[in-house]
Amino acid sequence: MSSLFRLPLLLAILIAGFAAPVLAQNFTPHRAIYDLDVMDKPKATTFSQVDGRMVYEFDATCDGLIYSHRMLMNLVTQQGQTIRSEAVVSFLESKDGRSMRFSVRESYNGQVTSHREGTVKRSAIGELATVTFSRNEGEDKDTAPDTLPRGTLFPLGHSLDMVRAATAGEIFHNARTFDGDDVSYVDTFISADRGDRETILPEAMKQTEAWIMRVAFYRPDAIDSAPYYESQMRMFANGVSGSFTLETDNLSAIARLSEVELREKPICD
Repeated sequence: MSSLFRLPLLLAILIAGFAAPVLAQNFTPHRAIYDLDVMDKPKATTFSQVDGRMVYEFDATCDGLIYSHRMLMNLVTQQGQTIRSEAVVSFLESKDGRSMRFSVRESYNGQVTSHREGTVKRSAIGELATVTFSRNEGEDKDTAPDTLPRGTLFPLGHSLDMVRAATAGEIFHNARTFDGDDVSYVDTFISADRGDRETILPEAMKQTEAWIMRVAFYRPDAIDSAPYYESQMRMFANGVSGSFTLETDNLSAIARLSEVELREKPICD
């Protein structure tokens, strides 16, 4: 997938020893909407104008965690060319961390450029995982992995483990993740939340603990190089992400939280 549209998704993946069923109960099902805009950056980027919207949804059942987002972006290059992009992503992760279903689709100007769907399965979190694609279309289809290294995290599990690390007072978190497209190494620096919070937060979140997280994504074959994608966000303990930045070599944008709807948690034995 193009690094232009890789998002923290609110960063997913499970590691050996991670108690997903316990932590998952602390994430609140919700729907969040973000408005996209260009962000000032010292160096010139490919796109001089950015606008759009991202709709993010997190839900949970007694057996699994469900994440989806749809992001529409209107981009204008420095030369005046207009590009309309769309990314539609969904994941269903089992709470025991052993399986995941995924769908990742990306379009430019109405033409689908990449579409992958499939499953990931492993006998235990610490074992190798097998990736089976039911759909694998796009220019990079031959690079899709068929196995994942031990300890690779899924989208959501990664977010959960970052919050676990923050709650424990850790200031650095690193992981290997799989987002349905590629494996990435992800480094996260965690700091206290001392800024002004978003004014549209629901009353129930006014006292929710939060942290500022700076996240950098690296390709497995270039971990000593600069990250291909970076993001900074306010991450709340209930799984909601505040406004966040998106930075690549081509793009510098900000996603401002404009709406949050909290939903009921499932009642499970």
